[in-house]
Amino acid sequence: MTALTAFAQALADGGEVQLGARPPSVRMAPKWLELLRERPEHERAELREVLRRAAVFRRQLEMSGDTPIIPYLILPDIPSPRLGACISCGVAVLGRWRCPVCLMAVYIALDNMIGLLEFFTERGAHSREP
Repeated sequence: MTALTAFAQALADGGEVQLGARPPSVRMAPKWLELLRERPEHERAELREVLRRAAVFRRQLEMSGDTPIIPYLILPDIPSPRLGACISCGVAVLGRWRCPVCLMAVYIALDNMIGLLEFFTERGAHSREP
């Protein structure tokens, strides 16, 4: 199970993302906190990055107001979008518009837990390890 999958399952189990906190944080059952704390540091850093990006994307959504157009949700100061790169952060991706970190952040920013769970848990394709 990847750290992103474990995080999605923790959210499915009643976890809550708090994007208004500085830095953004989560509340979840102790069993999930313990499991995620046991992950290697680079995976924990990836989860912190999901929260940071989600907060950036949420601010972009709030700034767009009540317009019917959703902004692209792109991190500031990244290269222009190009084929084979995540539209949000510019990292190389294959066959997708967004990398998993940005995709999870987008779902969180949009408060779309159903989409997040479908993509990142056992029901979704991302949870299947190669």
